[in-house]
Amino acid sequence: MDSGDMNAQDKQRYTLLDGLRGLAALGVILDHVPSGPLVHIFPGRYLGVQFFFVLSGFVMCHAYRERLASGMSAIELLRVRFIRLYPLYLLAFAIAAVLALAYAVAGWRHYHPHELATMIWFGALMLPTPFSRGGALYPLNGPSWSLFFELVVNFIYSLVARWLTPAVFVVMLTVSGSTYVWSCFAHTAATGAWQWSHFDMGLSGVIYDFFMGVLIYEISTRRRLPQPPAWLAFIVYLAILMVSLHGVQLQAWIAFVSIILMPLLVALFANSEVKGAFSKVCALSGALSYGVYILHVPIAGAITAITDKLKLPPGQGMGMYFLVASTALLAAAIADVCYDRPARKLLNRLFA
Repeated sequence: MDSGDMNAQDKQRYTLLDGLRGLAALGVILDHVPSGPLVHIFPGRYLGVQFFFVLSGFVMCHAYRERLASGMSAIELLRVRFIRLYPLYLLAFAIAAVLALAYAVAGWRHYHPHELATMIWFGALMLPTPFSRGGALYPLNGPSWSLFFELVVNFIYSLVARWLTPAVFVVMLTVSGSTYVWSCFAHTAATGAWQWSHFDMGLSGVIYDFFMGVLIYEISTRRRLPQPPAWLAFIVYLAILMVSLHGVQLQAWIAFVSIILMPLLVALFANSEVKGAFSKVCALSGALSYGVYILHVPIAGAITAITDKLKLPPGQGMGMYFLVASTALLAAAIADVCYDRPARKLLNRLFA
């Protein structure tokens, strides 16, 4: 979900994937902001999260396979990943928690003190909130569910990395993939991985897509991947998001995209070349994608609170989307330089 595990040379090699990562983050915003016609143009906007997990497995294998084989422990890998993800997560959580407290004090939303304290306590520890209202894993900042599953699957990978034979891949992908497909059809809503009621869907989907990313990278070390033109990747990705289906057909489509199309997208375009100014745009969007992804919901909440306080018309439509997206991009860029990097350096010194 983030590009913090690749050095400059690696980023150059996988620049196109950085660009797709940034596009996916901007697409996910559509799922949380009333965006008018854009929602109807891209009904599959939420599918970018599955792309994140495939890409995460690909990048994690590239960055850590040799270190894990050389003796890096599971706790050490989890420490590295926690330090990478937690500072921006904490910033987004703090904004969301302040908004929740302000809403409670102003009487705009009724929170039981015990409920609010539970959400803040578990959220500060980066843990899902038990028995939350509405059944959300992270009621203060919904997208955080994917970070929890990211850390879980990173830990699983660190435990099994040395023993990932073809037979192990077959077992893991068969079990997790079949469980995910079953859960897509078992649940009425096939897009609710952020809920406790869909925990099986979230966990199995993340395990499958992550280890498909790992498998793709392992294959790439033995056999050169294709290099189709970079522009085709963006057309294919946007085309996936534009498919509009309902009912059982939608459930089947979500399963097909997660099981087949997103891994195929990474496999086909991992080595595609991006040059010139477009390469810089892709690299920058990839670098800011995690910040945009984790900050956009609290930012949207803050903008809504301000418009309510000033008694302005509620933000909606394309204008609201572009306001949230541009603010999230700016906030991610500022936080990257002024907060995230210094915080990670400090944490690395403290927990080295």
